[in-house]
Amino acid sequence: MRINATDLKMMKYPSRHALQSLGEWAMKQESPTQEMIDERLELLAV
Repeated sequence: MRINATDLKMMKYPSRHALQSLGEWAMKQESPTQEMIDERLELLAV
């Protein structure tokens, strides 16, 4: 599967605030799993 710049431009990304909050949260976790990250992102998106 190839992804080009147009594909990336069309994707929806979390807000800057959500990404910063996620990063702060992740640094406090010993070993966050993908499931934990997904759950946290869902909470931040609300």
